[in-house]
Amino acid sequence: TRDELGQQLEHILGSPPDPALVDRLYARSEGNPLFTEELLAAGLDGRGALPPSLAAALALRIERLTDDAQDVARVLSAGGLLDDAVLAEVSGLERRALRDAVREAVGSHIVVLDGDRYTLRHALVREAVYDDLLPGERAEMHRALARALEGHAAAGGPTAQRAAAIAHHYLAAGDQPAALAAAVRAGVAAMEVQAYREGATLFERALELWDRVPDAPALTATDQPKLLERASACHFY
Repeated sequence: TRDELGQQLEHILGSPPDPALVDRLYARSEGNPLFTEELLAAGLDGRGALPPSLAAALALRIERLTDDAQDVARVLSAGGLLDDAVLAEVSGLERRALRDAVREAVGSHIVVLDGDRYTLRHALVREAVYDDLLPGERAEMHRALARALEGHAAAGGPTAQRAAAIAHHYLAAGDQPAALAAAVRAGVAAMEVQAYREGATLFERALELWDRVPDAPALTATDQPKLLERASACHFY
């Protein structure tokens, strides 16, 4: 648990750890004590790169998969939690090939089913696969994910969570105009479900992008004072 991980860190460091450090290492290690110790050894701030031995061990598990199953793992490393429709669109695999690839990845304990969606089994597996992508591959993957999620959101009805994911992927792809528009939409969607902390983060991201994007008011159908008002309201609630 998070508390047990905090106790582990206190024993290693000799003093109570900063809560942010506990949160960071718990998110990356998912409570695995060995992974926690390795990550702490790589950097006392918890932000260090995966130790080479651990990265190599995780990479070896991926390399044992077929090419199609590796493609599925790469898409999930950028997409996080995806359903069949989005996974098929972004991976480009036809239905039977995708089914076989996912079945292989699940059988190899690389991918797990979460409800009706798929995700990589552990945060560090996701980190290792994602870090192995070339910069151009990452941008292309995030752009494809944003467009696929937009298409399925239009068909099935947008949700606050999906809207936030679209904004994240456009930003990671380096498409600032699309990221700005998506962040504003996602912030509004977050407010509608009273997810005010997420809304504040999204509106602040939009404000950071505002001066970098030409015709921002036309693109977002709002103005900077209104964004500031919404961000303030989110922080108030």
